Amino acid sequence: MGHATTNIRNALAHYRRAVLTNKLVEWVAWVGGGLCLAFLLALLMETVFFPSILWRRLIQLAICAAALLAVGWGMWQLLRPSSPSSWALEIERDAGVAFDNTLVSAVDFMGDDSVERFGFSRELVDACIDQAASRLGAVRVTTLVPWHRSKRALAVASILLVVAGVFFLRDRQASLHLVRLYLQWSPKPEATGAVRFQIDPGDIKVVEGSAVRIRVACHGRTGERPVLLKRVSRRVPEVVTLDDTGNGIFQVEFI
Repeated sequence: MGHATTNIRNALAHYRRAVLTNKLVEWVAWVGGGLCLAFLLALLMETVFFPSILWRRLIQLAICAAALLAVGWGMWQLLRPSSPSSWALEIERDAGVAFDNTLVSAVDFMGDDSVERFGFSRELVDACIDQAASRLGAVRVTTLVPWHRSKRALAVASILLVVAGVFFLRDRQASLHLVRLYLQWSPKPEATGAVRFQIDPGDIKVVEGSAVRIRVACHGRTGERPVLLKRVSRRVPEVVTLDDTGNGIFQVEFI
């Protein structure tokens, strides 16, 4: 009987480790895929859609909320309490072997030397444990774990990773887009090496056909000459290069 008890405990331990591994892989895959999706949304906001500041913040808050929910869900799945009896019940349900509740009963009785107090015969309990161990020996418990869920999550995450990698390699400014997203929430953007721009004349109204001169003063290190994005209505923005007048001052004139 001692050998049968050891076999049952080892099988339950293997099953539990497989279940935790499956959940951990699935969780990591979904979180990784979510990060890739957030990166793609960030690139789209910076290069295609150009939403307003309000919509940009709402989208970012939604992404952060989804990330927190995903982390919380994953931690709950990994840390929620369970018992050997629940593992035995899952094995009986999914094994396809007629345990006839012997495995659950054996797990409940294992280690209990006072079964006689509840009206059970010690010999019958030992026979139940031996029968459960015998039937459990014909089952590969690790195959009962729903590995298809983690495989599906890995497939989705891999596709998103490839797509995000293609966008990152094709867009030289991709890293700058991510930096800009971070600086929007940073309390001290200058501490990150950000460049501060002073733009004159600011918001103005002009008569149609009048010339407008825009002057940009850059404070900080600039690796490249700054550019403006000129957008009319909802058309695709036009990149406008500013003229360097020296001392970090750039300007352009629209007529």
